[in-house]
Amino acid sequence: PKWEGGQVEVDEQKRLGALRLAVELGSDYVDVELK
Repeated sequence: PKWEGGQVEVDEQKRLGALRLAVELGSDYVDVELK
């Protein structure tokens, strides 16, 4: 997210939905950085 210095400008629900979709489609990993 922008507030974390990233490039994503969508709301939190859409951002998390994209991560969930990556997992559902068989992505080997997703990179999640926690504050």
